[in-house]
Amino acid sequence: MIFQIVGFQRHVGKTSTAVSLIEEFKKRGFRVAAIKHAHKYEVSQDTRGALDSKDTERYLEAGADACGALTDRSFVLITPEKSLDGALNMIAPFADIMILEGFREEKYPRIIAAETADQFFDLYIEKLVIAVTGLITGNETEKEKVIAVHPDIPIVSKGSELAELVLSRLVDEVVNRLEKKTCAVCGYPNCDEYAKALIRGEAKITACPQNAAQAVLYINGKKIGINPFVQRILSATIQGMISTLKNIKEPEKISIHLRI
Repeated sequence: MIFQIVGFQRHVGKTSTAVSLIEEFKKRGFRVAAIKHAHKYEVSQDTRGALDSKDTERYLEAGADACGALTDRSFVLITPEKSLDGALNMIAPFADIMILEGFREEKYPRIIAAETADQFFDLYIEKLVIAVTGLITGNETEKEKVIAVHPDIPIVSKGSELAELVLSRLVDEVVNRLEKKTCAVCGYPNCDEYAKALIRGEAKITACPQNAAQAVLYINGKKIGINPFVQRILSATIQGMISTLKNIKEPEKISIHLRI
């Protein structure tokens, strides 16, 4: 699932909301990725000066397909990718849930971080708003203005409650796209039973290979759908090949990149 946290200014709660949601989703066993919209970016912001940003800019200008900075804290990878779709495709294999901070012009399901009702109204998109959060949650006057127009949209401050609202939207999306199969990989006899268990909160979203793929294929940066049966064949074949190699520990994640 992809959703976004949007707001008009700094210090309205976008990043703190994203952090609390990441923590909540990780507690529930999801893999989470996040992309922040930055109009100006310097590597030193993330690497604490370990690498001069001018160096990475020179690498990219020289034609490097990717460059990065490695420190004792983390590894920052930089590519010439300029589109949000391209960036999402790059990180999709590593995440069940992807959070976008910013990108107000995009139209993904959104949490609005606002200080005033007017900010909320300016960021509102019909059928896409999951909840409202931010400084507005502590202002009864501004909250009443939102409730008067949109009484069905929750105004929430706690990360755990926001996480439940996002997961409820995710369950709805999953149920709507289930293909009525009877593969039983999820532990239920068919998709209908699995959907009912999801709604009751008894099944994990990641139990279904349609939601947590065992194998993901990208060609020229575009994700290609693979049905669960072929995913299992690919996964078992690759794992079988790797099991014959010497001095290889039990793998948790395998990545294969082919240059044609």
